[in-house]
Amino acid sequence: MTNLSEEQREKLGHELAAIGKAAAGIRETMRPYFIALEGLGEANSLVLERYGVEEPVGECIACDRILFAGEDGHRCADGELFCAEHAPTFGDAKKALTAPEFELELNSGREPGLDTEDETGITLRERLAAIESHVAGGGSLDDKIIHPL
Repeated sequence: MTNLSEEQREKLGHELAAIGKAAAGIRETMRPYFIALEGLGEANSLVLERYGVEEPVGECIACDRILFAGEDGHRCADGELFCAEHAPTFGDAKKALTAPEFELELNSGREPGLDTEDETGITLRERLAAIESHVAGGGSLDDKIIHPL
């Protein structure tokens, strides 16, 4: 429950109205830009349609190649994308997962250990086991980690 006096309520109302008026002015100033952006979105859809492709899933962070659904590539746990050419190898992943810096990051403010889950709910132990399983199955640490996007 708010305990404002009538005088405070009136002052508050005037201040909030002034902020609202300023925001409305900014929205009106930006209106032509929003209209232009909407038009560009429509143009984007027409170009994709002309090429017979759907909206890209993103771009490779290494080379800016446009990536589409179903195309081979690599999506990191944090959402970053790589094309198949620039995807990390199993060796890159093992090195990153066992690096001292990763252990510090993993343990900062969270439960330490191999059973700590990442953003996708997979534990460090499971990730390392998948790498070892790949190698045990005849794969190499030099193989790229790719999958359909």
